[in-house]
Amino acid sequence: MSYETYRPAYEYGWQARMMHADADWAEIEPNLRAGWPQARGDSKLEWTDAQHAAKDAWDRVGPPSAHRRSIEPGYWSVAFTLIWILRAEEIGHPVFAPSAAFWNAA
Repeated sequence: MSYETYRPAYEYGWQARMMHADADWAEIEPNLRAGWPQARGDSKLEWTDAQHAAKDAWDRVGPPSAHRRSIEPGYWSVAFTLIWILRAEEIGHPVFAPSAAFWNAA
C-alpha cells in the first residue's frame, strides 16, 4: 500500500503526540482507537491497520524536551493551533474569511 493510504493514520499519530505530549502510547491508544472512526475521514483503514502508522508517527515526533518546555511553555498550544488552522483550510473550512472592507482598505 502507498503512503497516501496510511497518511491519515500518520497525521493522527503526530497530532495526538502534539496534543498529549506527556502521555505514554499505552495510556492514550484506547482513546485514539475510539476516535479513529471520526478522525480517519475517507480512509478505509481499520484501526488494527492504522494503529501501526499512528504509533510510528507518535514515536518519530517524540515528547518535547523538558528544556524546550521550560523555555517555551506555550510551544505546544501554538503548534496545535497552527496544525488546526492548516487542517481546517485543507478540508475547505476557511478559518480566516476577511470581509470586503478588509480587501478594499487602502
